[in-house]
Amino acid sequence: MMPHDDLMNRWQKRLQQQAIQRQQQGLWRQPKVLPGTGLNFCSNDYLGLSHHSQLVEAYQAGLREYGCGSGGSPLISGYQAPHQQLSEKLADWLGREAVLLTGSGYAANYAVTSVFNQLDPMYYFDKRNHASMYDAVGYEWGADQRLRRFRHNDLAHLAQLIEAHPHRSDRQPVIASEGVFSMDGDELPLAELLQLNASHGARLDPAIWIDDAHGIGVNGEQGAGICGQTTAQQVAVVSATFGKTFAMGGAFIAGDRSFIEAAWQHARHYIYSTAFSAAQAHALCTAIDVIKSADVLRQQLRTNIEYFKQGLLSLGWRHQADNQGLNHAIQPVVAGSAHAAIALGEQLARRGIACLAIRPPTVPSAQAGVRVTLRANHQRSDIHQLLDALGPYQTFIRSLPVSDGAS
Repeated sequence: MMPHDDLMNRWQKRLQQQAIQRQQQGLWRQPKVLPGTGLNFCSNDYLGLSHHSQLVEAYQAGLREYGCGSGGSPLISGYQAPHQQLSEKLADWLGREAVLLTGSGYAANYAVTSVFNQLDPMYYFDKRNHASMYDAVGYEWGADQRLRRFRHNDLAHLAQLIEAHPHRSDRQPVIASEGVFSMDGDELPLAELLQLNASHGARLDPAIWIDDAHGIGVNGEQGAGICGQTTAQQVAVVSATFGKTFAMGGAFIAGDRSFIEAAWQHARHYIYSTAFSAAQAHALCTAIDVIKSADVLRQQLRTNIEYFKQGLLSLGWRHQADNQGLNHAIQPVVAGSAHAAIALGEQLARRGIACLAIRPPTVPSAQAGVRVTLRANHQRSDIHQLLDALGPYQTFIRSLPVSDGAS
């Protein structure tokens, strides 16, 4: 409830006006407690590991031995034996020299740019990169003079941007992309990017940085994501979070030792934030073992993805061409406007399904809808229930006010 106008300060009135405007645009957000019952199709726990017995037992064992918290930042008291073990285990699995652990994916991406920013970078950015990557390079704060954006997954456009601008020998080009795009569910054309980068290597020596938050654990050899598909010479830095397939929290960056050592010096989120607990680090070591051997779960996830895609096709939510390239657990269902996205999310909620609306600025207005995220432990009956709740596309469109119809 808004405070009474007579008791409001000027800044409160301005915030109220902004809130009303966002509500009218269908862009108002607020946290909601996830129901304890019903079906969850908005979790990024892709392999369904959040209740895996080995991970739960490892976390409990870590709590008993190391307690609940780390007690400080990593450079003070927050780097304990399990943190070192986790760093070394990640580096070995991913084929990189060293790893930096952080409290969140946001902090990880800030750590990446804290190092590149020492090298006078020019960032080449996919337009659909995650907000944490944009914020890390300072795009919202006017630092876009060192940022050139290419059309989503359009590597011909990227090549044009690189060729069109002369480069000083002391300026470091950085090509930055997600591995799997968090809202679109499509993947970076990795082989084409590596070929493009190699063609400019002798003259410019571009560095590739990939945020693989949604790919690690699901893609690549033994679930190693981008690192399982490339060498350290091909992709200089990989950032990713433990909040998706690992089913926990925190994040990391992986690269060569000189890069990680530089992050120790310059990554302010790392230096000045309390580290996640040693108990969690202990559990994450077990999570790596589980993920590496989870081929059966990865196959079940792929089966669920294909079944859902065909369901969307039969209900008219997609054409066959729309399904091409959407092979990840992230499956956007486009409603066409912010208000239509809200209506679709509410329609699913009435049927006991948690799958929330995704609206601008997270996605362009015409791409607003719900983002379905599938898991390996979803049953065929669960997916049936979701498809029944979505219903035919034309039925949904006819239920909307004329002004809210898909564009």
